[in-house]
Amino acid sequence: NTTQESLSRFLQDRKDIYSLCFVNSGIHDQRIRELSTESYISNVKEYLEVITPVCLNIFWIQTTYQSLK
Repeated sequence: NTTQESLSRFLQDRKDIYSLCFVNSGIHDQRIRELSTESYISNVKEYLEVITPVCLNIFWIQTTYQSLK
């Protein structure tokens, strides 16, 4: 299970539906040099799919680029 799947299951188990969810992804993914743009986009889509059942509206918080040193 991913962290996103665990969060979604936790929220679904509470039987709550949230009118607004603030989400973000990517800050740690930027450190994975082998992660392609296509894989990152696929991961984001999957994240949104697992969170959608409990969130009526999703507000995406943009990630600031982190330089790789």
